Amino acid sequence: MLTVMVGNHARDVTAERTAEVIAGFTIVNDPSARGPVIRRDRPVPLEKSSLLVKRHVCAR
Repeated sequence: MLTVMVGNHARDVTAERTAEVIAGFTIVNDPSARGPVIRRDRPVPLEKSSLLVKRHVCAR
């Protein structure tokens, strides 16, 4: 899921000002979004790989 990171103050932002308050974008895995993904053409459920999951820090 693509997630928008909002900067300091973002109350009652107009459509024209949305770009001003966006601090960045990131990808988030939300396990509450749905149940486990099971594909019939694969023998095992899809899972995260430790090779793909790294710790990232957003410095501004």
